[in-house]
Amino acid sequence: MAQWRADTQAFDQLISRRYEVMMLANNANGDIVSVTNPLPVTLGSENITITGNVNFVDTVNVSSTPQNPVHTHITEVGTSNILNVPYLPIGGNVNVTSGFITFSDKLGNLFSFNNHAINTNRGWTMDDTMRPVVSIQVSNTATSITDLAEIMEYEIGNNNASQSTIIYEWYEGEIAISGAAIPAWTSLGTKCQYRVYQDKNSTNQSNTFTPNGAIMRHSGIIIGKNSDADEGPATLNGGTTPNMLTLCMRRVDNSTKLDVWFAFTIKELT
Repeated sequence: MAQWRADTQAFDQLISRRYEVMMLANNANGDIVSVTNPLPVTLGSENITITGNVNFVDTVNVSSTPQNPVHTHITEVGTSNILNVPYLPIGGNVNVTSGFITFSDKLGNLFSFNNHAINTNRGWTMDDTMRPVVSIQVSNTATSITDLAEIMEYEIGNNNASQSTIIYEWYEGEIAISGAAIPAWTSLGTKCQYRVYQDKNSTNQSNTFTPNGAIMRHSGIIIGKNSDADEGPATLNGGTTPNMLTLCMRRVDNSTKLDVWFAFTIKELT
């Protein structure tokens, strides 16, 4: 090690080029400490709190697996191994200032029914009394509340060229049906069903109803021959108490009977 001489005010020339070099040894194995043989240092705790900013000047590698994830919003989303959430749930409002939002249509199978060929040269005959026309529901047999279906589209048309006026109402829930015998359910698709009530043609008794606690979800007016295509007022669900939807109609411009034709497209969601 170099030494400074006070008497000559200079380094001792004999030893001025000699330096002591200290080296550390790992107390676990006695080898010199190096990159491949570091000191056995532990932080002493599994939980470390750092206050303030931490700057990393190089790459930080984080080991994360589905079985032992590093908990972030991204690693919690997936359908492999122990993960079973295929989407990222977001609460509150999302403001989009640029880019695009793509909406995916709900997956399912389409099924349709109508009254096009039920009667020869006529449709479903209505009068000026509000009557149930058709009810639709998910069957309560071998289904649960998670079995869902939606009325994707329905259309109503009549044969009156002189601008008749029809009003219609959609009810959700069990309505009380009176009058003619309640028709049996007709299966549609794999879990849906519908029934068309007796009309007012000729001497038919037809049906009437009271809401009986059912909720009116939608109503509308048809002036002229056809309605615009519309979608159902609520999502249908199965289970022991399915939420039946019933379409009711009446003519309001006069009491003359009028035939209507209808068509429905249902999607059973998967």
